[in-house]
Amino acid sequence: MTTLTIDDQHDARSAKPWFPYRKEGAGQPDTVTGVVVAIDSVFSDYHEGSRLKVVLRADDGAFWDVRTYPTRLHDELLAVRPQIGEVASVRFTGMRERKKDGKEYPDFSVAVERDTPAAFDYGRVGATVAPKRLDAPFDGDPVASTADGATVDDGSDIPY
Repeated sequence: MTTLTIDDQHDARSAKPWFPYRKEGAGQPDTVTGVVVAIDSVFSDYHEGSRLKVVLRADDGAFWDVRTYPTRLHDELLAVRPQIGEVASVRFTGMRERKKDGKEYPDFSVAVERDTPAAFDYGRVGATVAPKRLDAPFDGDPVASTADGATVDDGSDIPY
């Protein structure tokens, strides 16, 4: 368990932003590793929603504010879900090219030191087959057609 002094808590709130993938982050390390001392959410105008803010305290005492504005970093952090008190490491692995349009994006890797591996969250995986939808509202006819023209019987002729 990590205990922060009052001064450390103030320092954590004003941690140095980590963004080596931007020109403002030139000279910053490609990897920051430390104890997770704070986790919060921040609003992103670009994403029109919440993103993660994770503050790490490195071995040298420096505090780093890692914000998941890049989608790849957000996804990586959500995959490993670091918790306060755990040692986490975030690495900028370079710029990659998207296959669909050739645009570049920053790529990341996130690792967490744990005694017990985290359980896989199967709820993160989407359904492979979308359910069929009825074209029209039910009009009293026990057989309705679906969007692909198939018919669906609502079972109203079952005698019980």
